[in-house]
Amino acid sequence: MIDLYFWPTPNGWKIALMLEECGLAYNVVKTDIGRGGQFKPEFIAISRNNKIPAIVDHAGRDGPISVFESGAILLYLAEKTGRFIPRDTHGRYDVSRAQRNTRVRFVPLCPALECACPDPRYGHEAH
Repeated sequence: MIDLYFWPTPNGWKIALMLEECGLAYNVVKTDIGRGGQFKPEFIAISRNNKIPAIVDHAGRDGPISVFESGAILLYLAEKTGRFIPRDTHGRYDVSRAQRNTRVRFVPLCPALECACPDPRYGHEAH
């Protein structure tokens, strides 16, 4: 099981979408950044940069692991599932470049996903 430390921000949505696409079981831990949830000591123990999203994979290859920074989480989940990332070196770097390019171009569009991805786990009602 994976714990997703989430708040409905563009980066938070990216990880929620990736977990869904990967078909991984996860639990949402709401981390209210408007009320300082990211500064609580128990959260900083998971995400040293005190930012969401972050995950804790309780079934990591070498035991429980926490991963923070959305790009690192996306790469971790792709490698964990063997999906969305090629095995060959050239393909992996192509995905890495595309991911960085997408972060620049896609993030401004993510607030629109609140309507496209209604789910009560995230505190959103269907529109």
